[in-house]
Amino acid sequence: MEKEEHLDDTLEALGQVLGYSKAYLEQQIEYHKLSLVERISLLGSSLVTGFIVLSLMALVFIFSGIALGAYFAELLDSYPLGYALVAVIYLILLVILFASRHRLITGPIVGIIIENLYNERKERSNQ
Repeated sequence: MEKEEHLDDTLEALGQVLGYSKAYLEQQIEYHKLSLVERISLLGSSLVTGFIVLSLMALVFIFSGIALGAYFAELLDSYPLGYALVAVIYLILLVILFASRHRLITGPIVGIIIENLYNERKERSNQ
């Protein structure tokens, strides 16, 4: 009789452990779903913000290029030379940007990604 009671207690305890495990797994799944939704939302908002900023920067470059070309055209008394000078300035800027792309673009982006991953792991370890 004592063995049956012990077996019943063990089975009941095992049922409780399974219930707690199931509830824990469900909570973890829900947590990861919410975490994924948060990351996707942040990524989407960053992409939209980046697109807007880049679009506005492109407009600034276009209109400042036109204005600078007109200014140089007046100085040189030739529209083709004025706009060609602006094109040369843009070409020089492009070469400088291309030559230092690792320091100006790739390095900071990689740093931001690593920092975000590190912060995510740090948050997980604190839980």
